[in-house]
Amino acid sequence: MPVVHLSPILLSLFSYQFFVLADVFTKQAGLAGLPVFQMTFIHSFVSASILLLYVVFSKNWHHLHVSNWKLVGLRSIISPFNLGCSFFALGLLPLHIFYTLVYLIPIYTALMAAVILKEKTDTRTWLAISAGLMGALIAIYGSADNTTYQVDMIGVIVALIGGILFACNQLITRKASASEHRLALAFYPLTFNIIFSSILCVIFFDDLKIGDPASGNMALTGLFGLSGLFCNLAALKKGRAAPVVAMIYSQLPTGAVLGYFLYQQTPKPETLMGAVIIILAGLYLIWHESRPRPISDNISTP
Repeated sequence: MPVVHLSPILLSLFSYQFFVLADVFTKQAGLAGLPVFQMTFIHSFVSASILLLYVVFSKNWHHLHVSNWKLVGLRSIISPFNLGCSFFALGLLPLHIFYTLVYLIPIYTALMAAVILKEKTDTRTWLAISAGLMGALIAIYGSADNTTYQVDMIGVIVALIGGILFACNQLITRKASASEHRLALAFYPLTFNIIFSSILCVIFFDDLKIGDPASGNMALTGLFGLSGLFCNLAALKKGRAAPVVAMIYSQLPTGAVLGYFLYQQTPKPETLMGAVIIILAGLYLIWHESRPRPISDNISTP
């Protein structure tokens, strides 16, 4: 039976709570009408600046050295699209619905491991994946109402796309963390975010809200998001992916409480039912992943 260490689990728990705080400030900026590309620029600029200051004062330039540019580059390219989808969806969806859809990430990860990585998958795993997707449909049905159905569905679709991109980045991070320092895994995607969003800011300059108070919210988002990213990368470095990813489910109670007190948003019974199904399916997949498997069941590495 594999040993589960407490340190990476606590780091992961802290990381996802930092992400919740970042999401709250992001939602505030989105409700204020700040463009997504401007939100991405401010968030990434603040995070990258803090990172760079740390590297300068600690003189740990060697931590930015990259051994596998292919993985780091792929993670960097995905990053602005993943971030943009999350920012856009947060402006449209209640927090509890957003996190319910985020909980599909372990389902996506298992599905991609089976289809893309050709990992051996048994019938029970496929049933868990199917149950998780069915739970998402129930939650989506519960999130829709007659007055905001169109807006909600746009947010749902974008959140689903963002979840798939995040799952891709999780797989890449797990593979890359064996050879790359967490500073490099954080810095280069943030740098690419700045470059990419800067181009969009120039193209759509007339849409910018320079000096808007919502920009301050995005600065705090960058601070909390960077803190969460560091904790998450450290957790993935120290422990197995399965128990680390399981801590993502700690976001729902925090998000539901903050959503209720800040925005008077109460989950519907259908949404809660869908969330329970997704969580149970995700926990099964996490437990299944944490079991020791025969060598023949593992992915062969070149």
